[in-house]
Amino acid sequence: MSRSSGKPDSSEPAQRDMDKSPFAAIIGRLRENFRGVEAAAFFDSEGETIDYDGELDPFATRLLAAHHGVIYSSFQSRLDWLHLGRIDSFEIRTSERETLTLPVAEDFYLMVVMQAGASSVQLRAAIEEVALALHEEAGF
Repeated sequence: MSRSSGKPDSSEPAQRDMDKSPFAAIIGRLRENFRGVEAAAFFDSEGETIDYDGELDPFATRLLAAHHGVIYSSFQSRLDWLHLGRIDSFEIRTSERETLTLPVAEDFYLMVVMQAGASSVQLRAAIEEVALALHEEAGF
């Protein structure tokens, strides 16, 4: 396992570290249908991963989701204080990856990790559809 990149070595596929829930199949649609999607996680505001899918190391995916929860909550609290509205989504781009996080319901989020340059209008629409499907499956 390459800890520096979070990606499994080519001879070692990423092993799940939790049982799959019905959410895994919903989240998995992104990677199945769009090239460049490396991982996705459904998580809560306390940073707890409900489920995930991806080729990245599960620990790295879950840790990244937890950090996105902290960033999201912190930034939203500042926006609330300033009466500037709710976050629809936030994106972080690096030289190698892009991440997109958006709310699924109050205190629940979807984070998607993509290769740099993989995002598109079609992928964004699919991410929003997955968020809606997670919302419905969870019964929110």
